Amino acid sequence: MAEAQGSGSPSVRWKGMVQLAVVLAVVVVALYFMRAPGITELDVVVAKGTADAPRVSVVQPSQTTHTLTVTLTGEVRLHTRIAMTSEVRGRVMSVSPKLRNGGTFRAGETLLALDPREIEINVREAQAGVEEALARVRKHELKGQLERAKFLRDNPGQEVPAIVAHEPQIERFKARVKHWEAVVADRELNLSKTKYSLPFDGRIITTNVGIGEVVGPANPFGIAYSKEAIGIEAPISLVDLAHLGDVVGRDASARLAGRTLPAVVERSSSVVAPRSRMATLFFAFADSVAIDELPLPGTFVQVSVEGAEYDNAFRLPEAAEQHDGSVWVIDGDELRSVTADTLGRMNTGWIVAAFDAGDGVVVGAVPGAAPGLKVEAVAVADAGDA
Repeated sequence: MAEAQGSGSPSVRWKGMVQLAVVLAVVVVALYFMRAPGITELDVVVAKGTADAPRVSVVQPSQTTHTLTVTLTGEVRLHTRIAMTSEVRGRVMSVSPKLRNGGTFRAGETLLALDPREIEINVREAQAGVEEALARVRKHELKGQLERAKFLRDNPGQEVPAIVAHEPQIERFKARVKHWEAVVADRELNLSKTKYSLPFDGRIITTNVGIGEVVGPANPFGIAYSKEAIGIEAPISLVDLAHLGDVVGRDASARLAGRTLPAVVERSSSVVAPRSRMATLFFAFADSVAIDELPLPGTFVQVSVEGAEYDNAFRLPEAAEQHDGSVWVIDGDELRSVTADTLGRMNTGWIVAAFDAGDGVVVGAVPGAAPGLKVEAVAVADAGDA
């Protein structure tokens, strides 16, 4: 009975709690050491990775002559439009199939013909006036000859007066001849205008004329534009404009829908756009481009301008440029920073003045890059130089 009471005493219970705590502590320590090898192994892997030299892609540029070409996105613009109006009044007798919206025509090609009969009558009337005036001149010349002879018989040795020789009358009717000849020329010109044409190759924008309609100077019957009225406007950065130098007159090419059309820089804008801070180049298509080949106004095109030619230059991939405009060069197995002198940029690469490229130029960013950092160079296909 005494033993039973002793086993339940406070001291016995306290010893049991201590033993339980020790067991729990042993279990926790065991679990910790079971996980510890994994943690140790991870630390070793990380340390091993940071110790290796990072791999970098490298190109070896060639020092050669490069022609800077700037490629821009431009829009085909229409500078002027022509209102088609007949200079003479008349009834339409025929209309060319080309006198339709979108039709193209050549310089001097008849687009519309008016009834010429009334003007033909006017021409014949003026021709009759010429013949009448010539007849009067001839008449007074004959009279003057007769009266001159009579005067000399009656007044030997004296000078024949002009009035006796009918000289004033002859001069007056000679002037009438010139007058009627001018009238003939004017009416023949009007007769030629009954066949309407334009003095340039062009395209019809719109027209609303038909056979039987009466047209004249006060009745425009359509709108057209000339081949020379079509051009390209392309925004250009001030940096690219400076790289091109004296840009006016430089050759260019416009590309659209798989075609390439020759062009030339006609002029550059005199101001800079306030928002974009861009200038504008204006291009004219070459004379060899036919009206049928010209793109329609509003079309977007890629236009390339040939700029200056640079000797002793590199053409590098754009990815070779670092954030501060420099490049990383490999010397042996270490990085060296070089400040590149930019000459221009093209869609095929970055044009810079030649420099000591060592064992190659790094392409792309290098984590933790610093001068003297040891790296492992991997040559890649040349993405920029040609």
